[in-house]
Formats: sequence, C-alpha cells, structure tokens
Amino acid sequence: MHTKDRYVPLFTPRFHLADATMVGMEVHVKRGQKLLKAQDTFKLIQSGNGKPLLADIHAHVSKWLHKSGRPIYVSLGLDRQTKANDLELFLDELTSSLPSVSLEIVIDARDLEGCQALEQSRPLFERLRERQIRAGLFHSRLFEFDSKGVCEYIDVFKIKKGAIMEMREDLSIASQAHGVIEKLNAAHIQIIADDLYSKSDVTCAILMGIKYGQGYFLSRNQARLKKAVKTPTKKPGNHFYQCRMDCFHDIVWI
Repeated sequence: MHTKDRYVPLFTPRFHLADATMVGMEVHVKRGQKLLKAQDTFKLIQSGNGKPLLADIHAHVSKWLHKSGRPIYVSLGLDRQTKANDLELFLDELTSSLPSVSLEIVIDARDLEGCQALEQSRPLFERLRERQIRAGLFHSRLFEFDSKGVCEYIDVFKIKKGAIMEMREDLSIASQAHGVIEKLNAAHIQIIADDLYSKSDVTCAILMGIKYGQGYFLSRNQARLKKAVKTPTKKPGNHFYQCRMDCFHDIVWI
C-alpha cells in the first residue's frame, strides 16, 4: 500500500500528573496528511478494513507491556450520535484485534448541556459496560453535572484546558466545579485534563484537584522538536517527556 493511503496511529500519552506515571494512550488516526475525525475512524474499524491499523496499535501496546510490566488504557473517541446497535461491530473488531488490552471509549458530547450529555449517551455507556470496556465522557463544563449521575454512568471524565482557565477566572464556577471534582475523585472517576501545553497548565490542573492529564507539554512531539533544534534532546526536568521516550521513542505523538 502506498504511504499516503496507509492509516497510521498517532498517540497522545496520558499521565498521572503527580508522579509522571503513564496510565494510558489516546489513539488518533492519520491518512496521508489528514487527521481522521472520530466518526471516520469508527467507520473504518467497524467495516473490518482497519485490521492493519489495529495490528499496529497492538504492537506498540505490547511493547509497552513487555518493557514496563505496567498496564495502560488504550482510549478511542466516539461521536455521541453513534447508534448503540452500530457500536457492536466496532467493539467486536477492537476486542478481537486487541486481545488482553484494557480499552476505553470516550463519548464526545461537548455540544450538549450536562444532563443531556449523560441522558443521550446512556445507551452507549450501557453497551460499553456490558462489554466491560471503560466508558468516558468528553465535555467542557464540570459544574453542569450532578456527580451522582456521572458516577452512575462513566469511569472517565475528560475536559479541555479551557475549562480549567474558566475556573481560574470565575470563582463561582470554580466553587461549583471543585465540588464535583472532589466527589468524582472520591468515587474513583478519573478526570482527565486535555491540551496541557505548559508547566503552568499542569500545575493549575493539579491545584484544581485534577489527577490526570495529557497534551503538548506531556507529549513533547519529536517531530516538532526536530524543527526547533537540529539535535533534539530530552528537556531536563520534564519527567513526562522522559517517561514516554523510554518505551516509545519510535512512534508519532500528538
């Protein structure tokens, strides 16, 4: 197959922010220069044509498990408008191609209000629970959610960095959101801060009570470093960068 026609996995590593332990990898897919939308990746895998891609993902995950002995979650995004019945073929392909891999599916419902996001995604969450696959929700505003409802449906709550910035700027929002964060942490629901670009972003997330994160500062994409300097080196003091490079120096991160 010509290089431009190949489906290539791209990985965003996820870390426990306090101890720089890698706990997961969010998977995106690229074809040529185009980054596929979550629904296009879903259709590719559901059709059965994504086996080479899934074999690629499995090879990288197997290497991590062999080198570290530490389990991680492999996370894929899903459009909230996906029908529950259509989800079955997708999950069949994933579980058969990624045996013994801990899977996580995150439903993107950022365009809905909190209660609607949970209610409309419930059929998908139920299918994931039946398959013992970790269910996640991607939304922007923690303060819109009732913690009891979140704990009933999901294992992971993913937010964009903008939500953290909003909490920093509005004390009322911060107070409401912090109450939800405390309850979700107590229920062992993982809150993931996405798009962490700088050290201050990571610090702010930790101060808000958020334990997990992903983003540019944590990934340190090798391709970008090559553009910045002729001889890329590990940046001193960035334990996230050092951790992901130890086992995954040969793959593309975003």
